[in-house]
Amino acid sequence: MLNCYVLSPSILVFDGIADKSSTESVAPLTFLAIQQHCTLYEDFIDIVPTANSITLYLRDPKRREFWRNYILEHYLKFEYQRADATVHCVPTRYGGAYGTDLAALSTLLSQSVDEIIMQHSAFEYMVSFMGFLPGFGYLTGLPPALHVPRKAVPSTKVPSGSVAIAEALSAIYPSASPGGWHVIGQTDLKLFDPNSTHPCLFKPGDIVRFEALND
Repeated sequence: MLNCYVLSPSILVFDGIADKSSTESVAPLTFLAIQQHCTLYEDFIDIVPTANSITLYLRDPKRREFWRNYILEHYLKFEYQRADATVHCVPTRYGGAYGTDLAALSTLLSQSVDEIIMQHSAFEYMVSFMGFLPGFGYLTGLPPALHVPRKAVPSTKVPSGSVAIAEALSAIYPSASPGGWHVIGQTDLKLFDPNSTHPCLFKPGDIVRFEALND
């Protein structure tokens, strides 16, 4: 069930977290469908989906009640249109000096390094939402066999371009940062350029494919 609350006169937040009135949470793809639909209109300064919510920043506070009622009434009819998504190919060097956690992850998951690389690069991922760092996209679609908790002790510095996994997600670090995800590879792809017209390479709804460069 979708819930709505007013954050300010011009900001609406819709969340789909299950509560006492509903035991079912709203699927993350629903928030991308809401974003895609609202983007068709000029009423919004910004639209920000997350894993369990979406925030709408309205140009005119007088439009708040219209959008509140409209989305609550129609959101189940919205369908995410995958054909509009941009597809990104991410050349990735796995293991060794590029993926410093891959060997330990092999032991933890009882899978060979080659099996992990094969699985990680065999599937398509969707950018479900952005956050943590500028240009950092949370990628859903990680195969269940690679789901793993975050590291017990986070690294103080994860290099820029690191390809990592944690829980049911994969990601690429757009800049050097502390981090608790398992680093399995690295790419030279630039994910964030503050001097560009569009600073972030990824946006919610984009499709990501990893291409293994290892021999």
